[in-house]
Amino acid sequence: MVERKLRGAAEEARVASLPPIEFETEKTDIQRFTWEKGGFGSVMLASFTIKNDGQYDVKDIEIRCVHSAGSGTIIDENTQTLYEIVRRHSARNFSGVNMGFMDSQARRSGCRILSLKLVADP
Repeated sequence: MVERKLRGAAEEARVASLPPIEFETEKTDIQRFTWEKGGFGSVMLASFTIKNDGQYDVKDIEIRCVHSAGSGTIIDENTQTLYEIVRRHSARNFSGVNMGFMDSQARRSGCRILSLKLVADP
């Protein structure tokens, strides 16, 4: 238990020492994710809840989704940028995001944030 607390404190110290953009990337996460096929089964429509636990508002959130077949083989991926703002210490829902074309054999998908910008950045 003590070791876990020490590792948690060390991780918090590491994240706190990062430059602002890296800190915000570590503190912004996809909390909820669902998807469905649209466009005759060839387009991924995703819904996300993005939570920003950071100190700054973030924008231009680039998300990558990797798709796998029923066998577990990775067969496709999509990347899309959400040109919206997620305020600090808040969560925001995005529904029906068109992620683009996807392989018709995709059965599972997982998404993560690749990059983002601070609102103060140009």
